[in-house]
Amino acid sequence: MSSNAVRWPNSLWAAATPSGPDCPELTGTQQADVVIIGGGFTGLSTALHLREANVDVAIVEAAEPGWGASGRNNGQVIPTLSRPDPDDIIKRHGAAGERFVAMLRDSAAMLFEVVKRYNIAAEQEQAGWVQPVHSPGRIKIAERRVQQWSKLGARSNCCRANRRGTCSARMRGMAVSGTGPAATSIRWRWHAALRARCSASVGGSIPVRMR
Repeated sequence: MSSNAVRWPNSLWAAATPSGPDCPELTGTQQADVVIIGGGFTGLSTALHLREANVDVAIVEAAEPGWGASGRNNGQVIPTLSRPDPDDIIKRHGAAGERFVAMLRDSAAMLFEVVKRYNIAAEQEQAGWVQPVHSPGRIKIAERRVQQWSKLGARSNCCRANRRGTCSARMRGMAVSGTGPAATSIRWRWHAALRARCSASVGGSIPVRMR
């Protein structure tokens, strides 16, 4: 089915992004070792990695890869969580928590490695990120998180902006914590469309709109 037949909501992303690959309409019976429902980033990434392992996989998508939330966000790539700290996760979940924290720490690097390996042109930038804080309590949280993530091998630092704005973030009167160049931003809808093309190129099938 031509991607032109898919009606996208009015948005900057839909207006500025080229269409993805044409996907066939699912008719009759098809067979695969693994069937993935949904062509968002979770489904496309799963399919791509399964195909790299020579697993026969098909994705069933109702519209077009990236049509839902995966193609409508602002593209920040930040490898951390908003509330739990890594030490808390490890204390509660043990070895599983250690594996999860390691995956979280490396998640942005893994994403950009896939982008580079498949030459996905998604206007990606990998230059780090900053987390501004504005109160003594939030400063303590930022310092704690920088200490914990640094201990686990993440490139992190914490600084204070003085009246001259000497902090690299140039945020007067604020403390800022941020990771190194593990994270930043990516054009998500482009990435979805191109990752779908990569999945297809390694043998994955992406039928759309089941009858």
